[in-house]
Amino acid sequence: MHWRQYQELQKVTELSDRFISYVDAGAGPALVLLHGIPTWGYLYHKMIPTLEQNHRVLVPDLPGYGFSDRSDRFDRSLSRQADRLSEWMAAIGVERAVIVGHDVGGGVAMRLAI
Repeated sequence: MHWRQYQELQKVTELSDRFISYVDAGAGPALVLLHGIPTWGYLYHKMIPTLEQNHRVLVPDLPGYGFSDRSDRFDRSLSRQADRLSEWMAAIGVERAVIVGHDVGGGVAMRLAI
């Protein structure tokens, strides 16, 4: 899949003064895939077709990366990324999820787990 095709799959959720772009595919227990830097959700595009067979696969672009809000002068720390993702999950109706992350996404996943 070309990155432009992936981008067309993305939805957008506004969170007060910011927004998160993400893919939402499949149905079942929620599975959130978090990328590292300097990548974006496209990193997981080859995994989504398999995972969506048994899960609701959610692949956000972390705030500040990909096609999520990339404006300047906002906190991109792990704790703030986790706070934003928690807000995003609540906004899209996800109460529970398995969180998978690598690189910075792994740190954000650990903060979400806490």
